[in-house]
Amino acid sequence: MQKFARSPKFWISEVIDRSANPQPEMVLKTRGGIFLDRQPILIVREALEQSLKAANLLASDASSADLVLKIYVFQFGLAEGSQLDFFGKVEFAAVVKNPRSGDTVEVKAAGTSIAKGAARKKNLEKNVQEDIEESLRDALRNFLRGQQLKDAVGDLWKDEGAAPAAPPNL
Repeated sequence: MQKFARSPKFWISEVIDRSANPQPEMVLKTRGGIFLDRQPILIVREALEQSLKAANLLASDASSADLVLKIYVFQFGLAEGSQLDFFGKVEFAAVVKNPRSGDTVEVKAAGTSIAKGAARKKNLEKNVQEDIEESLRDALRNFLRGQQLKDAVGDLWKDEGAAPAAPPNL
């Protein structure tokens, strides 16, 4: 997580599916299909809220937020790969908005992971789930610790005199 001179409080206004996937919970069609237990937008929202809350950066409600996030999920699941390897991929963009000024900045994040396939469906389901979870963790880490978020917060707070500090050594 970024370290800011003055810790902003974020609020997630909405998470929107922009994947154009008619079955967003199905991540693999072969072998009778492998499905997620919840919609990807709910999984992304929950993971982002937990990360912000753990860093004490989640606002208690929209009116107390310094910055509002609107998340657009473009990919959540498996990307094209060989039949033996599965490539998990999570991509999203966040529109970071200062509710007082109305200014916005877009921040992109992506995460990938490679996992092995399996001969048995039960093992395959486990591998695919772990792969997608790792991809989500990677995307969240790239978003929350990335330079784009640091710059966005700095740009949106330039008039308020709050500039982000250097990121932590990881």
